[in-house]
Amino acid sequence: MSAAPDIVPNCSFEDLRNMVHDKLDKSLEKIRPLFSREHPPTLQEISDAVQEMKQDISGYLVQETVNNAQKEEMYCHCPQCNARIKKLRDGSRRIETRHGSSLITRPYYYCKSCQLGFSPTDYNMELSTHKKQHDLQKLALKFLARMPFEEAAELFLESTGVPFSDHCMHNLFASFAQDMGPDEVIPSAEEIQFRIEQASTPGERRPVLVVATDGAHMPTRPSAQKKDKRGPGEYKEAKGFRIYLATGRITHLASWHQIAGKDEIVAALKIAASRIPVSKVRICLIGDGASWLWDAMTQAFPTGRQILDYFHVSEYIHKVAELQYAKDPNKALHWVESTMARLAFNNGVQYGEHYPLVKNLLAFSCVTNFEKI
Repeated sequence: MSAAPDIVPNCSFEDLRNMVHDKLDKSLEKIRPLFSREHPPTLQEISDAVQEMKQDISGYLVQETVNNAQKEEMYCHCPQCNARIKKLRDGSRRIETRHGSSLITRPYYYCKSCQLGFSPTDYNMELSTHKKQHDLQKLALKFLARMPFEEAAELFLESTGVPFSDHCMHNLFASFAQDMGPDEVIPSAEEIQFRIEQASTPGERRPVLVVATDGAHMPTRPSAQKKDKRGPGEYKEAKGFRIYLATGRITHLASWHQIAGKDEIVAALKIAASRIPVSKVRICLIGDGASWLWDAMTQAFPTGRQILDYFHVSEYIHKVAELQYAKDPNKALHWVESTMARLAFNNGVQYGEHYPLVKNLLAFSCVTNFEKI
């Protein structure tokens, strides 16, 4: 890599000030055409021109500050073997921050013993290994927490002037998720209690807290080097849960999903349970009837009332009807509808008693084991 052009190493602050002033003068030329037009520019045109100029100037300021804030060191020690190494060259690297694009130059060293190439500046200044730096990544994650990848990428560009494709958004989210555990993802006890208090109505019964858990098989692909084939994938089971309040509307509290086993999901559920003020809610557990699922949820929420998911019950009821009345589709349909009606209203949830949540939860508490049907 060649050194960045027009770089004055280790200059004084006054030298840096003069360079930035020169850059500002050159950047102002971008808005000169606005003054030579027959009709005055619109505010939108002025704003767009200033935004482009701002990115140019602020990116340059970051660039020169990084380049000139470094100490010129001819030798350093290898971080692996501690050998004393002479600088091989100055290497340039393009980075992007929320202030724009910057071409930074920093010393590059190579340890022949370890075959390790590195730049101490990357570690000292805590640069990301990616082109887009941590400030952009943190901002992008805030967008991703509230909207789909494509929409997040579009609004990110509009608000910052820096492109961040939906593909990069997806990769960022995936890498971020790998480094985050349930302890970091699940909100704090204070935040959960605040949401519960906001959703509670004085003088009425405690709000219902729903814990919904499920598992699904997901296709995975093995990792590989850039030029290598990734090879055949395989399906692995992902388990997850969502915890929310049902008070006429859904109020999200916490969620977690990961390719993991039962022990991991139990541990995550227990972390969530430890942050929930159980005395202020009524707890119901929604699942599809799998034994591991009920065991996992009851370990974390032993006082929760088990509710079998209505749609899973419906699937099995239709299968039974197809086998029992294979020659009479009309009779099969009649049996399905009457059976589901009995499940819904006979010894099930009743408005004004226990759990008035048939409409909100889309589930019924009348069945906890399919074999009882």
